[in-house]
Amino acid sequence: MLVDCDGKVIIDKRVDIKKLIRILWEFRPKLIAVDNLTELGENQRELIKFLNLIPPETEVVQVTRVDGEFVDLRELLKVHGMRFTSEKLTPRETALALAFLALKGVGTKVKVFEEKTKIIVTKGRTPRAGGSSMNRFVRATRNAVIETVNEIKSTLEKEGLDYDLFIRKSDGSIDSATFIVYAPRKSLEGLVKPVSSSAVRVKVRPVVTRKFMFEDEEQRTKELLVVGIDPGIKTGLAILNVEGEVLFLGSFKNADRGELVSLINKFGLPIIIATDTSPPSHTAKKLAATLNAELYYPKNSLSVKEKERIAEEYRARGVNVEDSHQRDALAAAHKALNAIKGKIEKVENYLERIGLDVDRDRVRLSVLKEGRSIADVVEEEIGELIKEEGGEEDVYPTAQQPKRNDLEGGGLKSALKLAYLEAENVSLKLKIKELEATIEKLNLELNLIRRQIEDEVERKVSSIKESYSQLTRKVEELQRINEELSSLLEKAGEAALKVERGEAFVALYLDDITFTSKFPEHEIEELPTRAILANKVEALNEDFIEKILENNIMLFASEINEKTKKELEDRGIPVITASGEVYGRYAVLPIDLKDEWNERMEKLKSMRQMQVEDLEKLLQEYRASRWK
Repeated sequence: MLVDCDGKVIIDKRVDIKKLIRILWEFRPKLIAVDNLTELGENQRELIKFLNLIPPETEVVQVTRVDGEFVDLRELLKVHGMRFTSEKLTPRETALALAFLALKGVGTKVKVFEEKTKIIVTKGRTPRAGGSSMNRFVRATRNAVIETVNEIKSTLEKEGLDYDLFIRKSDGSIDSATFIVYAPRKSLEGLVKPVSSSAVRVKVRPVVTRKFMFEDEEQRTKELLVVGIDPGIKTGLAILNVEGEVLFLGSFKNADRGELVSLINKFGLPIIIATDTSPPSHTAKKLAATLNAELYYPKNSLSVKEKERIAEEYRARGVNVEDSHQRDALAAAHKALNAIKGKIEKVENYLERIGLDVDRDRVRLSVLKEGRSIADVVEEEIGELIKEEGGEEDVYPTAQQPKRNDLEGGGLKSALKLAYLEAENVSLKLKIKELEATIEKLNLELNLIRRQIEDEVERKVSSIKESYSQLTRKVEELQRINEELSSLLEKAGEAALKVERGEAFVALYLDDITFTSKFPEHEIEELPTRAILANKVEALNEDFIEKILENNIMLFASEINEKTKKELEDRGIPVITASGEVYGRYAVLPIDLKDEWNERMEKLKSMRQMQVEDLEKLLQEYRASRWK
């Protein structure tokens, strides 16, 4: 049954699901009216599938759901004055009844969460340990991740797309980031593209939320809430009522704003969204704006010590605080609640004092969220009570009605004047109480200013003490460095005297010599004695060996394996195991090592000469034997 806004029937026939969906896209109606959602799908999966197939502007309304309760269709028809001849409605009559009731605004709409898109930014690949360029590669990778995150943020904000951002940090830099964009994947085409490089990777994935709810489920209760949030890859959430009771405390991985809003609304009406950091995070700002709540954040970010203290207070009351995210969210909510505690107590004291039975939550909400005075709100509540008691005309229900003979002459005026004076008296009493409350407020503010001044003085004194401690530590560190430099300078002076007296000589110091090491030609040329002291000799390449032989370099080593030592001696290069006093790129060695190296060189030359002579002798003997 398809009906236009004037109640005219356009289509009246039975159709299957395929034809129904085609008709919906052809006519794009505003509402689909049903008496039970199971008519569209036997389970949640089938219902979500159907809702994804219909036009986006078409909404589904369950007519038989009124104020969160199921109401029989026949009862609704009686209430709205609709009659059918048959006792039991036919499918056609049921469809027509649903359409007309929906036109009257009867029923509850089904709310389906919109599609979301997840954008994940990570490093391209993890650098392997070692290598002189590893630090440079790590810096380049981190810079690429930061630049990519900033570019995506700029693009989303320029296009006006709503998003949440979760960042994982390590070593003070962004390690990875996840964007939850509240828009379908198609709307990001051409704006954010997948990337896969050695430095950074960007993945773009559509996320369809498999949940739906009725609109009246969002606010089942009006209990006022203070909500603390610690956003991040893992989000902590604490929900407290204004009496300080913990209604919910938990933590979730990659929780998006829609899920948080749905969870919070199940507990009541949030008036404050609180965070423990200053300035507040992007997620906290967005959540507060979405829930139309005030955003609270401390002047300075809460310290871990203070948050642990608050968590211990709640643990003592039986609250299980499982991790640091729950702790931070709970501390934020606690601080926000303390910030408004004075106003809450003032409302309670005022209502107790006047003894009037009004909606306390409504008074609290008006005072806390709208900033109205208690007296004005109470007067408004009194007006509502007067309406409930019998209408606005009966403004003074306790005043005596004038007698019949008083209605003649001035009796009526006197009665009205008396009623006016009584009302004025009530109003003045309320004003007096309001002024008393204002005086109390000013006294509290004065005490608060005094405490703030004391805290500021204490903070400055503490800061000065900390600065003094830091300077003292710095002086001690400089004194230690000075002593080390003085000792080093003294040793260097003694070494220089030894060299001058001919008791020692200077050699070039190398940490390790490996097969890839290059010969330090320019540094060797600056030394009066061409000598090298290596901490460790592993292997020498051919170029290094040739340069040692060409320049007649003396080679000393603190550590060398026997195989390398023998290979070098076979090439005519003796290596003396030795150690010396090292000063940066240079070392001072005893003069005896120079003599020892020369002796070793002479022995090697003698041995090589003997080997040559023995070889020639063998060759002559061989030739002689051939002539016989």
